[in-house]
Amino acid sequence: MDSVTPNLSPLFIQHIYWDYCR
Repeated sequence: MDSVTPNLSPLFIQHIYWDYCR
């Protein structure tokens, strides 16, 4: 997914990371 959407990667990852690290 990172290679496919590098632009949406930071935004998407942040949202998922927060929920995961929650």
